[in-house]
Amino acid sequence: MKATICRSLRYLTAALVLSLPGIAVAQNVIVDGDLTDLIAHAQADQADRESDVTDAFVSGWDFTHVYVYYNPKRDTLYVGIQLQPNGAFPGVPGDADGDRNPNAKSRLDIPQDQFGVGMDEAYIVSIDTNVDANFDGPDDTTFLYRSNVQRLLRGDGSAPHAGMTTEIALGVRGAISDPGMPNQNLNTDNIEIAIRNFSFGFAGNDTGGNPCEFGLCVFAGSLVDSLKEDQLDSELFFSFPSNVTFSNEFSPGSGDDSCVAASPGAILTISATIHNTTTDTLGPIWINHQIPDGLEYVAGSISGAVEGRSARLQNGVLVRHLRPGFDNTLDPNETETITFQIRVVSVPSTPLLIRGYAEGVFEPVGGGSKMCVFSCLDVLCVSQSGT
Repeated sequence: MKATICRSLRYLTAALVLSLPGIAVAQNVIVDGDLTDLIAHAQADQADRESDVTDAFVSGWDFTHVYVYYNPKRDTLYVGIQLQPNGAFPGVPGDADGDRNPNAKSRLDIPQDQFGVGMDEAYIVSIDTNVDANFDGPDDTTFLYRSNVQRLLRGDGSAPHAGMTTEIALGVRGAISDPGMPNQNLNTDNIEIAIRNFSFGFAGNDTGGNPCEFGLCVFAGSLVDSLKEDQLDSELFFSFPSNVTFSNEFSPGSGDDSCVAASPGAILTISATIHNTTTDTLGPIWINHQIPDGLEYVAGSISGAVEGRSARLQNGVLVRHLRPGFDNTLDPNETETITFQIRVVSVPSTPLLIRGYAEGVFEPVGGGSKMCVFSCLDVLCVSQSGT
């Protein structure tokens, strides 16, 4: 199944990004098909016309809103697909003919309504990583839910970037019978998707791009139900709120500062820069790096910051550095650059990805509750020398 690509209007950012909170606060979202928590923290959203599929009944392919939220601390992209309402309940995912049963058809004018989300049915989220108005390049990412199975692919259909995983919940509340399909939640109404280790799809891309900015398209439909398919009318453009900006590079640079080839025993220097774009002092400020197994942080190599506590992760170590100064703060429009070293321990069979981000404490002007704010995540990679 190949979806029609939504038309690109990426330069009309104001029209496409309808809601961007001014402060990037990292909050966890539960992937359960209830979009309440996702909507509360969405950094971009776009409406879609009702009755795109048919005006005779509410099809499960018809959606009315898409919400997007990226959490850099968890490196997870969340996408919520709000289904067209029908009285007390919205449409049921996978239900082509609007009878609230995604397992079978009940209308003579609908040739097929396959079990759940069947072989010829699909929900697709396409990621335009470099915002070039195309979704089918090897550096693009496609989430596909078809044949009741979730898959992640590159835009050209090849295997996904290593380490990326997905989760989906299909809200089927109000269905007339238990759909009997996986990933269902009988207590919720919509579709919720998570793509974890989202930045891995951007690391070392030949065409550029980063998880802070990308385009997104959603498709829902069937090839065998005689109905129209639904998709966003135009590409949704995502831009991470930039109250704190963060960037990494290897120093000195090697032509491509985001990826470097090295052999075991090599010592690499990383330069990380943070910038406070708000009108308020942030503090304290932490600079975080998730360093994977195969690389090792060189203790005592930090310059421009002080070492904080490190923590063991599932596949590496989280190294934290504290911005120096009397109160560890970063004033409005102030920039700070730190450097530290890592050692290559083992030969990387695939590129080793270092994820960095900054976090600080924000206190609103005029008072109010303090909250932690985050920069977007920036990725460096180390590959085997000679490859």
